[in-house]
Amino acid sequence: KVIKISQPSFCIAFTISAGLMCLSTLFFVGENNDGVCVLRPFLFNIFFDMMFGSLFLKTFRVYKIFGNKSLSKVKISTVDIIRNYGSIVAVDIAILVVWMVTEGMEAVTVDKTDLAPYGSYTAITCNKAETYETLTTFFKILLVAGGVYLSYVTRNVPDKFAESKWIAMSIYQVFVLGVVGLLVKWS
Repeated sequence: KVIKISQPSFCIAFTISAGLMCLSTLFFVGENNDGVCVLRPFLFNIFFDMMFGSLFLKTFRVYKIFGNKSLSKVKISTVDIIRNYGSIVAVDIAILVVWMVTEGMEAVTVDKTDLAPYGSYTAITCNKAETYETLTTFFKILLVAGGVYLSYVTRNVPDKFAESKWIAMSIYQVFVLGVVGLLVKWS
């Protein structure tokens, strides 16, 4: 009963997605080419959505059940969860596809730069599309803000049903690391 109550499908999805997201950083190593420039944003954003979506939807399910003010019978089926999961991932996929079609995710050669006495160099980088990077970041911020809200609302639900304290700590950690990441990016 304890395992069933803890909703192991979300825990398994979180663990697998977190592992895959960590492995996706391997695509940040090495020479830039068109394929790698496409894979990097897709893998990171989709695995982040899957990882964070597990926490978000687990908390959302608890909120729907325990936040039921009318005390009517509430059933949230697996199909409902998969539909919500798919909609979270679909938003990022839509942004990424539009990014790929309009701006292109390709390797670009940076012109030779004169470094005075040291000569010059040629570098290959992925082209930047700050509008779409900002859109995917803003979507992540919305997800984290929603997760923080749901964690706060479900804080009084017994731990055997929600683990809201642990999920809240995970969500807050994602929030703090995201703020640090944005500060580093903007500096």
